[in-house]
Amino acid sequence: MLVTFKHTDTDFPSDSKKITIEIYEPDGTGPFPSVIIFSGFEGMNNPFGDQIRSFAQDLAEAGFVTTIPQYFESTSTKPGVDVFTEILSSQAKWEDTLDDAILFTANRSKVDKDRIGLLGFSLGALMAIRKAKDAPNGLKPKVLVDFFGPTSFPLVDMKIDSVLGDNIDLLPPTQIHHGDADIPVPLQNSKDLVALLKTAGVEHELHVYPGEGHGFKDDALAKSKDRTMTFMQSHI
Repeated sequence: MLVTFKHTDTDFPSDSKKITIEIYEPDGTGPFPSVIIFSGFEGMNNPFGDQIRSFAQDLAEAGFVTTIPQYFESTSTKPGVDVFTEILSSQAKWEDTLDDAILFTANRSKVDKDRIGLLGFSLGALMAIRKAKDAPNGLKPKVLVDFFGPTSFPLVDMKIDSVLGDNIDLLPPTQIHHGDADIPVPLQNSKDLVALLKTAGVEHELHVYPGEGHGFKDDALAKSKDRTMTFMQSHI
């Protein structure tokens, strides 16, 4: 049964800045499970922005408090090409800001802080992997969903270990979505992650979408949404 929800835009403090965050909150008193969505290189620029918001809306209708923090604001980074040039210098700051976003979400009155999931797209999926292992204040995300996240950055000579970090075994159950025609982040990135998850004994599943690139459409988008929802509901 779908529930009604309210969408609001507000901000949260992170260091000396106020960071924009979109909130999709089911009607009612809760407490509800929550999902925090991390956007990718393009931030909330379209077409990615509309797709990410559609995930947030569907999750809210299913009874999840869903938030989308604009973490690039912490370094005044313009989404797009600028992100590629600032990964090495800004990643730590972005991760600190995402810690603050996780705490902001967990501390909302309608949120059950013991039932948190992370959903990331592209660079945001990488950030979600790193935060799922090391969330702030002892919070432990129950589930992780990764859409075509990179596990290496050849242009800056960052290999899989340095990109993902240590302690892969600390990841919660993980679902991965990737198109086999993805050029910016080839499918091999997710296959490499799967190999690490298998070795670490982490519950996982990989869904490959024939002919899909860096971002899905039509039937592939609908299937990925259904799979995401089922995975979130079964683990939170």
